[in-house]
Amino acid sequence: MFARTITLRKTVLCAFFLAALCAFAGPKTKEPAPRFNAKTTEGEKFTNDLAAMYEATVYPIYVVIDRDGNIAGTQRGAAGEEALRDLLASGGIGPKDGSDTQ
Repeated sequence: MFARTITLRKTVLCAFFLAALCAFAGPKTKEPAPRFNAKTTEGEKFTNDLAAMYEATVYPIYVVIDRDGNIAGTQRGAAGEEALRDLLASGGIGPKDGSDTQ
């Protein structure tokens, strides 16, 4: 009987501990990409300034630049082919209605 009481107490204590752990474990806030400088194996330098500039917390990030060099639109995250076609059309690339004319 004594062993059963100890086992029950340990089980209840573990259950409370796990419940408290789950209650305080919330989603982490997304942080923007850190800036860094690096070199490829061929010695070519590159940075991630573009990711830092757009505060990338979701990938992929699509940025459409029009013929004048202005940002025509951005899309954060994958939204499918239709959304990508609309984004390209906002920059003057391709038809707005999604029909392929060749």
